[in-house]
Amino acid sequence: MFQKIQYRNRLISIFEKVANPAWLYRRVNITANNTKPASERQPGLFDEVDEKEGGLNQEKENSLQKTRLEIMRKYGKNAILKG
Repeated sequence: MFQKIQYRNRLISIFEKVANPAWLYRRVNITANNTKPASERQPGLFDEVDEKEGGLNQEKENSLQKTRLEIMRKYGKNAILKG
């Protein structure tokens, strides 16, 4: 129960930082299902595998994800489209 209250308070503080106070918000949905630590992540079909270590190249994957997010923040969500 205490953990739910902590999550709720964190989400409210994030919402207050991001939301425009002049707008009327009727509903906000937030979902986080089956979250696991990165160490337990199962490789996907198109993930790059590090040949030396036999596992995922986490540093490269994290760097790529950060770059994608920076581009999307700067140029909009449709700046990068997967085909």
